[in-house]
Amino acid sequence: MVVALCLLALAAAVLGTRLPSSESHASKTSFWVLSTPTRLALHQTKLSVHVQRTSDLPSIPACPLGETIEISLLVSGLSPQERIPVQFSNSPWFCEAANRATIVGEWTCSIRVTSSHLLQPAVSQLDLQLFFPVNDSFVSNPVTLERLEVRQDCAPERINCEVNHCEQCAMASSCARCAPGFFAASPASLACVATCPEGTMPSMERRLCVAHSQHTPSFSLFNDSHARQERDAEASLSRHRRSYCSGTITTNLVLTKTNVYSLHTNPGSSLNFLNGHNLLCTWNFNAPTSYAVALCFTSFNTESGYDFFFIFNSASTQILKAAGSMPSVNVYSTLTSMRTLFDTDGSNGLTSSFSGVAANVYWHCPSGSPLTLGATGTYFGSNAYGASGMTYAPSVTCTWFLIPNVNGFRARITFDAEFSTETTNDPVTIFDGPTTGSSVLATLSGTIASPASRTASGASLTVRFTSNTATQLVGFRATFVHVAVSCPSWTLSNTAASPLTGVTNDVSPTITCNNGFSLGGGANTVNARTYTCSGTGLGVSSWSPDPSLAANSCQAVNCPTTTISNSVSAQLTGVTNDPVTITCSDGHSIGGGSSATTARTYTCTAGTGASSSWQPSPTTGTDRCLPVN
Repeated sequence: MVVALCLLALAAAVLGTRLPSSESHASKTSFWVLSTPTRLALHQTKLSVHVQRTSDLPSIPACPLGETIEISLLVSGLSPQERIPVQFSNSPWFCEAANRATIVGEWTCSIRVTSSHLLQPAVSQLDLQLFFPVNDSFVSNPVTLERLEVRQDCAPERINCEVNHCEQCAMASSCARCAPGFFAASPASLACVATCPEGTMPSMERRLCVAHSQHTPSFSLFNDSHARQERDAEASLSRHRRSYCSGTITTNLVLTKTNVYSLHTNPGSSLNFLNGHNLLCTWNFNAPTSYAVALCFTSFNTESGYDFFFIFNSASTQILKAAGSMPSVNVYSTLTSMRTLFDTDGSNGLTSSFSGVAANVYWHCPSGSPLTLGATGTYFGSNAYGASGMTYAPSVTCTWFLIPNVNGFRARITFDAEFSTETTNDPVTIFDGPTTGSSVLATLSGTIASPASRTASGASLTVRFTSNTATQLVGFRATFVHVAVSCPSWTLSNTAASPLTGVTNDVSPTITCNNGFSLGGGANTVNARTYTCSGTGLGVSSWSPDPSLAANSCQAVNCPTTTISNSVSAQLTGVTNDPVTITCSDGHSIGGGSSATTARTYTCTAGTGASSSWQPSPTTGTDRCLPVN
């Protein structure tokens, strides 16, 4: 506060203004409080709470330096922890421990951050999320959130700079750091003074500390020249911060061969990351259904013990906490989502040699329920590939059922060119059927250049990938496609057309019946048709309409029904190629007169198209029954 008053005095001298009194922006504090204690269920690590604003306090007026928000917790039954993540107003913070008991008991912590209009006093209810670390004692002991309090007031007029015996340091910049929740307002070294004796003034080169949640200085009362320098420096810093991690990023990993998200704490910059500026950055990743998220570190260099990178299997289950230097390793989630968090303290900023964290994030298959694939062109595999170090997970068993969702097709698996698993130990087994009990069609492992596709003899395939803990490689990726099955070959009668052949959805050429024949025969005059190979079940197709039925094939047409005079038989009836013998009645012969022939055979003879006629003619000429002499 002494330093802040010195700067105020300097500003007042330069600008010729009167210093504001310490009461100039005083106001009553607004409170939001938890109405009743909340007990966590066993194994519960995430808690959503609602706190109500006290109604008898006025709203906070406009604060020139922003508001100060303070959140305090009292938890009973929690084993000693350093801090608890709190999600508040879309910003993740850590609640720093106020006391660290040596035994399980009451535990308190608080968050204090200065921001511009972060919280509107008119809001009657606040929603907060708390994430409690998991350890043995926490799991086995009842934990209760006894008290949660949110306090809002105007920010104090200070530069938010902590001083650690600067007068004892050879270089003041080496012992100063920004207070929690603030970062240096320019890339220059932060320099603080321990005291400001009467009649002296702090250095004009001093850089201010700026609230982490905004990009405007908490305090700036310099003359025009220096104010312009501060604004320019802050604008430069804002550009840098936007190119660094700066908040929650949600990424959905699409299931493609090489879909990779490159995570960097300082992308596209030659500067070291801003670990000296109290960063708290999160990335949320979501894999496709039934897949999980993997992260491969390509570089890791942070301040050991202070600047941590966290990985959570979900919103609250921690699977990694690391700081310092770490070799390139892979971390695999077992769930569809992964949450990463980068948290730095307020020391060793831009002047440090720490390069930060870089990683590739991608999808992989975890052990779990088998995945049924139905649509043709569906992509699947052990993991994405496309950058160094991206490998499948150890100790997994992944199973896919490849069952076409359209009748008349069977399953086929086609592999990408990259196929590399540990020989024998990490096999890809293909079963010729709907279960892992079906006969084995192929077992693949090792490094194979463009493996051959495999097709089911029936409708479906089952693919299983297993890995051990020894060696993880780039794995495999494949596509499930539908392959049309063949209809049975069918030879058609009474037509010159070739036999019917084709696969599902094929349409035959137009089939035309021979003369004297039509589809179904008889009186039908339609004598041409096409046939379609149609799916009738999974892996089964047949011709439609069914050519084995008489109504759908070429049959003989009728000859005209003819009345025969002077004959024992009254009428001629028949179909193409039918012969009919007629006997003349007494006193009549074929042709009459002196002819002694009393019987004649007539044939139903094909005409043109779907027509036939009797030959010889039974109604004209001498080929009919006439009186004898």
